[in-house]
Amino acid sequence: MCIRDRFSEALKTLETHARTFPAGALEVERRALRSIALCRAGNLVQGRGEGSALRRDPASAPYRERIARACK
Repeated sequence: MCIRDRFSEALKTLETHARTFPAGALEVERRALRSIALCRAGNLVQGRGEGSALRRDPASAPYRERIARACK
């Protein structure tokens, strides 16, 4: 399994989590992981866009650097 396949699988898991817990306690974490996974899977435009939208949420501060590294 190549690395992009692993991130694509992570995206599927995150989508399931979003459907199950749309406004759950881990929403910010899920959105951050989604942004990272999108970038790592090769979808830089969407990953950067979602990461940019997430930056407006103060709770995302712990994830900003990781998103920036994944999406450069």
